Amino acid sequence: MKHKQTNQNSSDAWKKIGIAAVLVVAAFGFLLFLEGNITGMVPKTAAKVDTGVDKKVPAGNQAPVFQTTKLIDAVVGQKYTATINVTDKEGDSIDLNVVPSEAGISLKSKAAGGWSFEWSNPSPAGKKKSITLEACSVNGGYKQCTKKTYTLMVALDLPSFETKTLPKAVEGKNYEQEIKVKSGSGKTMQLSFVAGKIPSPAAKIEGTKFKWLKPVAGTYTLGVEACSVQGAEKSCAIKDFILVVEKDNAPEFVTKGPLNVVDGVNNNFAVEVKEMDKDTVSLSVSSQGVPSDLKIIPSTGVITNEKQSFMLSFTPTAQLNFLILKATSTGKSGVPISTEQKITLTHKVDTKPGVGSVTVLSPEEVASGKVGKIIEVEDKDGDKVTVTDFSLDLKSKGMGATKSLAVPATVPYTLKTELVGGLQSKVKVTFSWDKTKVTVEPGSILKAKACSKGANNKEQCSDISIELWK
Repeated sequence: MKHKQTNQNSSDAWKKIGIAAVLVVAAFGFLLFLEGNITGMVPKTAAKVDTGVDKKVPAGNQAPVFQTTKLIDAVVGQKYTATINVTDKEGDSIDLNVVPSEAGISLKSKAAGGWSFEWSNPSPAGKKKSITLEACSVNGGYKQCTKKTYTLMVALDLPSFETKTLPKAVEGKNYEQEIKVKSGSGKTMQLSFVAGKIPSPAAKIEGTKFKWLKPVAGTYTLGVEACSVQGAEKSCAIKDFILVVEKDNAPEFVTKGPLNVVDGVNNNFAVEVKEMDKDTVSLSVSSQGVPSDLKIIPSTGVITNEKQSFMLSFTPTAQLNFLILKATSTGKSGVPISTEQKITLTHKVDTKPGVGSVTVLSPEEVASGKVGKIIEVEDKDGDKVTVTDFSLDLKSKGMGATKSLAVPATVPYTLKTELVGGLQSKVKVTFSWDKTKVTVEPGSILKAKACSKGANNKEQCSDISIELWK
């Protein structure tokens, strides 16, 4: 019995162990099932591999651009230096390198996007050398690069520019200048423009001469490449020339009007013209209806620095309301340049002299026993005034009497004329009398005649009548 019981107990134990194992396997399978489903719902993030190639460049960002398109040739055994200009549109910092790097070749950063390219010992002679540069810029953590390969000849010698500077040109005048270059014996010289350094489509190089038809004023950089050729060997040098094209200035009127004229008599007026180049100016009249006696003296101006003066002489009429003057100069260009100016004529009406003011004597004179008036006679045109024909219309005891007066008058009257402020166009007349010796009744009048001659030389007079006592 006991043996049977023991066996029975063993059998039950193994059953329990089997069931537990099944449960463990099932649980493990269930966990694998869950992991598989969760993994399927949330994909794994791939690790970023830095391949050195930009995948996400910021919108609009551009790689650097090589501005230097060509390098001059080198001379064997002589240290070679050239400037490489590279720019970045976004203003990002630029890193420039030789790829692959070569011994004896180096780059040194300079200001404003430039690098000094140096080759310590160019060789071998008579061979072309290709050098590749790579420019890279970084924006937002991303790098963009561009490459450029320059090819230059390593020559035994290079052409040498004997012409160092170019003389100034004049706007509008055809320009021609020889550019002298020294090359080795037996070599043919060829000159051409450097791309991007041609001042105008009208400019050209023929042989060793630079020509420009009708250049335009300004300052230009002219790039010239000189190449000496002998058989298969060709070596080149480049030089930049600064060419200044001066503007040929047109005359400019300083006198612009209007001119105040008096009809019927000869009028003279100064006309001034400015010519910045100090070229001689001639003056003419291009309007219609010009007076037959019109003269320009001199016909070519008297030069004082940049200004030139003329005298215009003519007899205007009431119908002449303007003149069109034409100033012409011929400068270094050899082409006449003209400027016209319309001068308006204002016709002046000559007026008669008249009484400007009437005042009484000073308190000091009145205190001394005098009585009278001070009369100022004036010509508004500034013409010379004369006052004559003085007379005194006396009113005494109801009876009228007229008395002529001389200048100076005799006692008891005082009559004096004098200029005011030294001006001949204004005369002061002082008339007074001694009240202890003569009685001038109310209504007594001092009379005179004031005359002047205007620009037309015609005399015009006014009668003056001043009541002395009221």
